[in-house]
Amino acid sequence: MKTSSNNNLDEETIKVPMDMVPDIFDIIVSEKLSHEITEASRHRWYFVMTLQYDKTDAKSRNAVSEIKRLLDEYDIFRHASHDELNWR
Repeated sequence: MKTSSNNNLDEETIKVPMDMVPDIFDIIVSEKLSHEITEASRHRWYFVMTLQYDKTDAKSRNAVSEIKRLLDEYDIFRHASHDELNWR
């Protein structure tokens, strides 16, 4: 995490798999988070983006936490053995 020149702003760099784009952008747009796509890899099916948010605003902090939670859950799902998953 990087702190910008404005003491109230933080930056969070995240790697977003293409499968998660609708979910992540839904949060970004609905919460009006400032963002910039810094890298894209069509061969690896992800992009890297930087979110800039006001760390004093609870709503912004919660939105970033929710994005990170979703990405963590996706990572667990992608790397879990199919035998470990019980969908029934």
